[in-house]
Amino acid sequence: MGFSENGARRAALAVSNSSPEAATEWVFAHMEDADFNDPLPPPGSSGQAGGGGGGGGPEASPEAIEMLSAMGFTERQARGALAATGGAVERAADWLFSRTDDLESAVAAALGEGGGGGGGGGAA
Repeated sequence: MGFSENGARRAALAVSNSSPEAATEWVFAHMEDADFNDPLPPPGSSGQAGGGGGGGGPEASPEAIEMLSAMGFTERQARGALAATGGAVERAADWLFSRTDDLESAVAAALGEGGGGGGGGGAA
């Protein structure tokens, strides 16, 4: 296989270092991404390069939330995935599907919430 160290780092991060097999599958699915070989953003930058104004958290576009909601995810889950992936819809979908075992905890962490919570009552 031929991919860069940055690509390997992105894969390991995307699958939370779960296994080499999961990282390899991620690589095959994302080798053609425009940012695949780009260096990872520094920790704490949310992966957002460029404009959009920072501030109180990433602003997810309504279209992106709608697309992820159409896949069966809640608005909260969509917002968490988009926050974790810098607003990239395809990466957010991959992020959601790769964390189905403990999705609520992953979403809470991505949104900067304390714990896995989840008992919110489902008002959408």
